[in-house]
Amino acid sequence: MSISVILPSLLGTLLRVTL
Repeated sequence: MSISVILPSLLGTLLRVTL
């Protein structure tokens, strides 16, 4: 997997948990 695919996924998950 590329970082470009993992990074957005992690950020999206963190945003969902934070919000």
